[in-house]
Amino acid sequence: MASGARYMASIVIYDALVIGGSYAGLTAALSLGRVGRHVLLIDSGKYRNERATGMHGIPTAEGVLPQAFRDKAKQELQTYPTVQTISAFIDKVQQHEGQFLAFKKDTVYRGRKLLLAAGVNDVLPPIPGFEEYWGRGIIHCIFCHGYEHRGKSFGALVTSPQYMAGALMAQKINPDITLFLSGIDLASLEAVVPNVSSALAKANIQVEERAIKSVTKDAQRDVFQLHLEDGTIVERGTLLYGRPTEQSTPFAEQLGVELDETNNIKTTSMFMTTNVKGVFAAGDCATMIKGVT
Repeated sequence: MASGARYMASIVIYDALVIGGSYAGLTAALSLGRVGRHVLLIDSGKYRNERATGMHGIPTAEGVLPQAFRDKAKQELQTYPTVQTISAFIDKVQQHEGQFLAFKKDTVYRGRKLLLAAGVNDVLPPIPGFEEYWGRGIIHCIFCHGYEHRGKSFGALVTSPQYMAGALMAQKINPDITLFLSGIDLASLEAVVPNVSSALAKANIQVEERAIKSVTKDAQRDVFQLHLEDGTIVERGTLLYGRPTEQSTPFAEQLGVELDETNNIKTTSMFMTTNVKGVFAAGDCATMIKGVT
């Protein structure tokens, strides 16, 4: 039976392969199923939001666990007989004779079109303790998780000027804010973001230029202890980290799909086409503003 399943997978040609089983991939599979396309949704089981205790900002799904949301969406896909969902970790993808091939060891899945929707990985700073608390009090988005930490003393770690907006927007729910530049010189930041000093002063945001060397947590008091380079310890109730991301799979590179300067897949139309004919991209892997968490 197992060998037969592999054989069938190798000869069936789907209208579309969708790689990625979170919000973007599930939505694409649903839409394609509703117009009768034969779709294979391939879900690796690895998700960027797996540490999230609830989704926020999504009407009718407020506070829902991400896994519960995915399970319900997959159940709804069963309504459509032309949509198939599998759990598989794809090793590589390639284009061959007008088809797209997705390889899982000795199994090959074939499709006429390919949608990349496998998301991104967050690039975390090499600060001891940081990864341990990522998604567990250290948050990535003020809209997604800031409200749950309202009223706490707030820290924002900024490694690039483009990630400063979150600190400024947090003021209404976290009036006690410290901006950690972690070694970035404020004068250099001013050269990139004009009038940033006055904007921070107006928002009553304190600026800390000393680098964070490690992060610990006082669980009893529910506060983070940020150990600075000179030995000073600064306590904050929560920490926002505006972070760069990277593609979670090598598939764009394998196919020659272009990325932009922030490592997102470039799409060229409202239909999320890429520079490679027949390859589309959707979700976090193809936009600077990341989606459902």
